[in-house]
Amino acid sequence: MTPTPRETSRRRRLVLAACVAGLGLVVPQLSFADPNCLPGDTRPICNPTETEPPPPVPFWIQNGQRFFVIGTYDYPKRDNADAGLADLLPSLDKTDLGLGELGRAGFNAVIVDIHDLTPADLDKMESHGVHALGKAWNWSDRGGALSELHWVREKDAQHHIGSDLDLKIQALKGKPAFLGYESQDEMGWNKVGSGQVAQFADGGVNLVLTASQRARIPSVTEATSFRAFVNSRDPSHLVYYTEVAAPNAGGFPSGGPLLPGLSPAAYEQWSDGANAWGHDRYPIYVTLEGYSPPFPEAPLMGPAETLDAMQVLYDQDSASPYVAKGPILMVLQGQGGGECCSTWQNPLTGRRPNYIETRFMAYSSIIHGARGIFWWGTDAIEQNSQLWWDIKKVASQLRILEPALVADGTWGLMLTPGLEGTHRIIGQRHVVIVANHTSSPITATIHPQTWNGTLPARSLFEQRSPIPYSSSLGGWEDTFGPWEVHVYTDTPMYQRKDDFDGDGKSDFTWYWKSPAMPQTGLLTVKTSSLPRPMGLAGGLPGDISLTGDYDGDGLTDFAVYTPAWSATTPGFFSVWRSQGQHWSWFDLGGPGDIPLAADYDGDGITDIAVYQRFPTPEGTPPNLVYGQFKWISSQTGDPEPVLFKAGEPDDVPVVGDFDEDGRDDFALYKYKSSTGWGGWFSVWVRQGTGGFWDWDTMGQVGDIPVIGDYDGDGASDRALYTPRWPANDGGGYFTILHSSTGTSHVKFLGGVSDVPVTGDYDGDGKTDIAVYTPRAGTPETGGFYTVTFSSTQTTSTQSRTGVRAGEMPMGKEWQH
Repeated sequence: MTPTPRETSRRRRLVLAACVAGLGLVVPQLSFADPNCLPGDTRPICNPTETEPPPPVPFWIQNGQRFFVIGTYDYPKRDNADAGLADLLPSLDKTDLGLGELGRAGFNAVIVDIHDLTPADLDKMESHGVHALGKAWNWSDRGGALSELHWVREKDAQHHIGSDLDLKIQALKGKPAFLGYESQDEMGWNKVGSGQVAQFADGGVNLVLTASQRARIPSVTEATSFRAFVNSRDPSHLVYYTEVAAPNAGGFPSGGPLLPGLSPAAYEQWSDGANAWGHDRYPIYVTLEGYSPPFPEAPLMGPAETLDAMQVLYDQDSASPYVAKGPILMVLQGQGGGECCSTWQNPLTGRRPNYIETRFMAYSSIIHGARGIFWWGTDAIEQNSQLWWDIKKVASQLRILEPALVADGTWGLMLTPGLEGTHRIIGQRHVVIVANHTSSPITATIHPQTWNGTLPARSLFEQRSPIPYSSSLGGWEDTFGPWEVHVYTDTPMYQRKDDFDGDGKSDFTWYWKSPAMPQTGLLTVKTSSLPRPMGLAGGLPGDISLTGDYDGDGLTDFAVYTPAWSATTPGFFSVWRSQGQHWSWFDLGGPGDIPLAADYDGDGITDIAVYQRFPTPEGTPPNLVYGQFKWISSQTGDPEPVLFKAGEPDDVPVVGDFDEDGRDDFALYKYKSSTGWGGWFSVWVRQGTGGFWDWDTMGQVGDIPVIGDYDGDGASDRALYTPRWPANDGGGYFTILHSSTGTSHVKFLGGVSDVPVTGDYDGDGKTDIAVYTPRAGTPETGGFYTVTFSSTQTTSTQSRTGVRAGEMPMGKEWQH
């Protein structure tokens, strides 16, 4: 008789059974056969009757602030669908390539081995907005190779001051990007449950191999010692581990006398090994015959059931109301059924979750109290796969919603049976998440306990019109497909400049240009609503940075323009679209062309555009033209550029809607020369009715155009910034011509070397007076914004840690 091979327990559970010649493997089946929730289902999980919010679950705290974990166990290790085992990529979790994509997509956490994790690694992760959960264990045998690196299990060798574990703690704990410590995976189930039970082909238990495999797992005493020592040496960071998923408060069921389960008492006992816990639940399973449930028949309420069970199993006093004593996380499915186990002979693989399923499992987990989400199994899927794109899209949504996900308390929500939801308030902003937890369509009324008057409900992350609020209904009516989720807010789509989180306020940006390949550029955004910077990697040496809403979702997108190398090689735009979480590329422009971020067709989407100077003028005197605006309309989708000829040799393009018709106008500014020539704006207005030129003379030598809506009337104002003179004896002020009154105003702000910036940083609908002080190398000074807020007329500075010399606000090159 041949015993089963050794495998990680999570792999053994995901493949329900695999019959291999000469051996048999029996794995206890999870509650995969649970029926779907249908209208009329009497189970409590399918009929939330409480309209009052449940007691709050403790939050994960990071750097003194609440933190919603959006993580993955691995960056994909397969390049494409044809990549076999020999073609697997090396781990990219700590590389700029992997971290760049994770940060852009919205992930803020990744699990990496702690043993070779360095402070330099964490500095790199911090620049991308990603945090490291340090894995302190492995699957080694006691006394075997790598045994000394199992820091959870090696109590005598590691759980004392001066040990390798202690030295690593001291090296990492002060780094902002360090998230915490991961203890042994599924300790209880692997040590005393059926996780490491080995069977012969005839069904008998191989006691010797079972004992050997269980010996690899820490005891409760060892795991608790690890947690206690780590907490004593680093009180600011949590110890986390994932346990086998309990389908209900009764624990993990037994698979028979030979395959023990995990009792509630065992969950409680093993919980002492951590301060935060996760369970993993994968509803898209595969059977012995290779069957995976088709959409919409998979039992997607599994993660929610497990979270409800965790509230009971990790309750402090085992008495109602049940509230977990620490943060609870959900580990969701990042691959198809059995895909993890392609190293097994004759693997059985099932289908992958689709976008609706991936999205439902994440939001349903949040509704049921998850304080974070990890996706497991992503190392088994491809970088260009639909599932990886879907996971990234959901992660990006959670990043935008993080202020709501860590807000104080929840508010009541009345819903039709078949729906479940949560209602959060951030300041004056309401966010309502509602999910259809059935496999049937539902049309129902959403009744929030409180709302901002009768403002319409805007559905986030969907291209839909706002839904009117009905006073008679006390809410609004909407339709849900099977397992569909809608996220509503009562705030309009502002489409503010540099608003990466969609809260109606401009965000502070720093762009570091790529010095040389293979290192890419890096945009860092300090958003007004998120507790930490966002990192968006991208850009080649010499690229020009821009920002705009290139997909019309109300969120600013990150874009760079690569200038044309020659007359035969066009320039191109690279745009990271927030809605789809992917790069898009657009060819446009020749050598010397100036990229623009403007909406010339008025559809609310930034167009791909450049201003092109002619090598020789066109036309006949006195009507010579020296350049043209060249743009691709996002409204028509026509790839053929639209042209508008305008300009003289010393004109530069500026962007703004000066006539308040909803479209950016073709506008130029002529810098004033030392001879007295120049110093005026030329704007082609009223495009919809034929158009005409409007000129305004203003400016002196050295002035910089700073277009914005400074009076809040909806029309762009002509404005200039006079830099502070090198001798610091003049300059440093804004001159603004208000479109609402036609009067000119002067506002003083700015020191030597400061550059002007534009944005509505307080969200009052008016452009604020602001400058940026560049970072100087020696001594290290600068790297911060100074803003006079229009709403209060108070002045303050905004900065962040780690600003490098050369980092500048996004878009400064083309704006000036």
